[in-house]
Amino acid sequence: MLGPLMNSPEQTVKAEVLPKQGAASGFVLIVSKTDAQFDEVRARVTLTAIAQRKKWEGIRAREKNNSARSILFSQEVLLTDRDLELDLGALRAYDFTGSVMKMTHEVLVELVDSGESLTLPVALPIPGKDRFGMARALIYPYDDMDLLRNFQALSSKAKLKIGMIQLGLLSASVFLFVVGAGMMDSSKAGPGSPEVVFFWMALWITPLVFMVRQFWGSLKNYASVKRKNPFQVIRKGGTYELRSLLKGQVDLDLSGATIKVVCCNMERYKYLEYRHNAPDRWVRGYEPFNGHTVYEAKIKDMPAGADIDKYLPHDLVDFSIMFEKLYPQLMIGSYGITVYWEIQIIHPELRDLEIPVFGRGKDYVYEDFIGLEPDAEAA
Repeated sequence: MLGPLMNSPEQTVKAEVLPKQGAASGFVLIVSKTDAQFDEVRARVTLTAIAQRKKWEGIRAREKNNSARSILFSQEVLLTDRDLELDLGALRAYDFTGSVMKMTHEVLVELVDSGESLTLPVALPIPGKDRFGMARALIYPYDDMDLLRNFQALSSKAKLKIGMIQLGLLSASVFLFVVGAGMMDSSKAGPGSPEVVFFWMALWITPLVFMVRQFWGSLKNYASVKRKNPFQVIRKGGTYELRSLLKGQVDLDLSGATIKVVCCNMERYKYLEYRHNAPDRWVRGYEPFNGHTVYEAKIKDMPAGADIDKYLPHDLVDFSIMFEKLYPQLMIGSYGITVYWEIQIIHPELRDLEIPVFGRGKDYVYEDFIGLEPDAEAA
């Protein structure tokens, strides 16, 4: 009898996901019914993960761009008056609500013969995790630098390169200022029209913006440092020497600088970028949360011209806190949670250096973050 199922689903059918008895990483889906009049009937039961923006944007393709879905389990079953237990195996999923996006789960019970269906929300909490932590202050620390000292410390070659680029951008700005002023005088819309003024200002201000960005970015040119093994995936319980993480050279004496390893989770999502002279577009965004310090030490001696890996402390970096505190990496399309960590070199007078390690593209082991041994087939 289908009536009770469709008319009062909250009183007729219930679904919940529970840990499987005797299996460390297994889960089961329990589908139970309270209506004794319900006849045996074939149905397809589907468990779906949904990741979406908390506040949707745009008008066209709102569902496609503001959310993503992934089927975790689907099976045709026979519904009877007894509870149905379905083995989900090593399920890699959890509920999450952040500042920008959220992840939820639902079970769809679809009757095969009639096509009737109902959707039931299910909870998938992840114990021992929270999203609080000073992530932004940790990942983007205040850079208390001496601008003049930083520039003076650069090599002559670096200073010359900066000067040539700055001169070129300044010349472009002056040229566009003069040309734009002439265009305003001859414009049919009139020299004082808002459209003409805006276009003229955009012409000569744009090179000035690039001047500031280029100069600010070039202040980091006192060192060429990067990951020694960019494809390395950190594992729980692994041993990682600080010197094995970085390579490169420094042009200045960095003795007394602080070196840190910090980590956090990232909310990953899409947002609508509004553009003035081009069609709006959807781009990927991220929001850090749940930040923690993995390692911190002083660099006692690092002279100018040194290979950085030869002068770093002989310390082991313990990533235990990253696996203990962070959520497992979990992506559904362009939405989800990633693991992020970076190495920072902080100097009181120079621009800080950051060597980022983004989670996207890294196959972090899910079970490392929840205290379980990875499943042999899924790992």
